[in-house]
Amino acid sequence: KFNGKSLLLTPRQIEILTILALGPHGLTLEHLYQALYGERKVSMGTLKAEMSQLRDILGGLLGSRPYRLLVHVEADFLQAEQALDAGYAASALQLYTGVFLAKTESPFLCAWRDCLESRLSDAIFKTQETDLLLKHLAHFP
Repeated sequence: KFNGKSLLLTPRQIEILTILALGPHGLTLEHLYQALYGERKVSMGTLKAEMSQLRDILGGLLGSRPYRLLVHVEADFLQAEQALDAGYAASALQLYTGVFLAKTESPFLCAWRDCLESRLSDAIFKTQETDLLLKHLAHFP
């Protein structure tokens, strides 16, 4: 939601916003391109067009040079990461209930997801709490 309203976004726009949320200090266009597309052959103009559309949707809350969100972002994936950082494995598991952007092809987002899931598994195993482990296995067999 944005300003209390649901936004209709394309999967690519969701990926871009997610990358920007994970990099609050901003990214250059080139870094954003690499995070989003990696080695795939996609025109830089395609990304510029997506950014222009997002700027229109967000009403000027998308900064450039570097590209960044000019608004505080709250998201379950960010809260799950913060919970892990603070050592709260149970809270992180409660927040992370499914595969993060399961259909993404973004190399950055895939790597971030793999890292978060690995950290979550490690934290849960270290708690040695059977009920937490069983919940984790139910979500991620």
